[in-house]
Amino acid sequence: MASSNSRNGSHDQSLPTPRFVHTDVLSAYSTGCSPSTPDAYIRALARQYPINSASDNQPRPAIAIADYGLHSAVKTAMACDREGVDLLVALRVRVVAQRAYRTWGERTGELILLGMDETGWLSLVGLTNRGFLGGADRGRPRVDWRDLEAFNEGVIALTGMPGGGGILSAAIEHSANPAEPIEALGLTRRLMELYPNRLYLELAFHGNSAEKLVNRGLVALAQRMELPLVATGGVRFARPEDALAHKFLEAIGRGTLTAGVLGHNGRDGYDLPTITVESARAQAYLKSPKQMWRLFAQMPAALQASVEIAERCTFRLPPARSKLTDSRAQRLGPALLFALRAGPRDEPATARRARRTRAARSLCRDRPG
Repeated sequence: MASSNSRNGSHDQSLPTPRFVHTDVLSAYSTGCSPSTPDAYIRALARQYPINSASDNQPRPAIAIADYGLHSAVKTAMACDREGVDLLVALRVRVVAQRAYRTWGERTGELILLGMDETGWLSLVGLTNRGFLGGADRGRPRVDWRDLEAFNEGVIALTGMPGGGGILSAAIEHSANPAEPIEALGLTRRLMELYPNRLYLELAFHGNSAEKLVNRGLVALAQRMELPLVATGGVRFARPEDALAHKFLEAIGRGTLTAGVLGHNGRDGYDLPTITVESARAQAYLKSPKQMWRLFAQMPAALQASVEIAERCTFRLPPARSKLTDSRAQRLGPALLFALRAGPRDEPATARRARRTRAARSLCRDRPG
């Protein structure tokens, strides 16, 4: 009976809801992409997991906020620690054929990268540095294949939002047969070489026809290449009522008028706009596990893959650790947060002054005259 209910899109209220972890979330720290801050996401997620007697033995909820940069990672980790949520460190990058300062005519595809361990975190930091220093535009890092090859250790890769900028979306949409996208095979093999056993093809659906087309092609690719699929919410705002704010932010970022604004004349002769949000865009909020399992009831393995990714990503930023045991966690040095090597910062001040004094005296003795 339970399996029949799942196939019909319903769920037995007497049974516990299976786990689900959001791995594709954009926050307000990505300029012009979301009206919701990481705090808003964490609060919305915590409300989906009420604290009661049944939750004592349940695993902690988890979330991966993948922005264009890591500048919100520490604040997000602190918010997660307050609410009892595990933060999976993640980064969203745009991949180009060859990174350059001039961006004319470039075709970009997005990847979502999650750090599995400390090595993976340092890889994300390295990609962030390369992406911004090598010619970011509109506040979004751009990396090329050489950068991905240099910083791929300890990283899990998701292929990005289908129909919304994912790295495989364009190849599938422009394929002669999107249900069998032969044109995307070469790109998929290249990603498999970079991320062996760490590549997931991302599925998401907001009711858009382009997403449905790309999802079919991704399922065909997964079957042909024996790759795992992962279902995501393609989250762009925390609550359903934030859909309108997200729509205006998108229009501002594009520099265009907001579609869906219909005008008519009122009694005083002024134009009174009526603002609507299409249902596809309104679905990009932080759905509960029950809603996600209802949406992807036909693909339970893709839903379970989100939990598998969360279990593989064991790295937590020090602010999110409730008990700091090791010395590296007690002191947030640049070696951990900014991928720099530990250096003279650990040298006592007296020894540093003595070393500089000896160097100055040696220089004076060696100076001629």
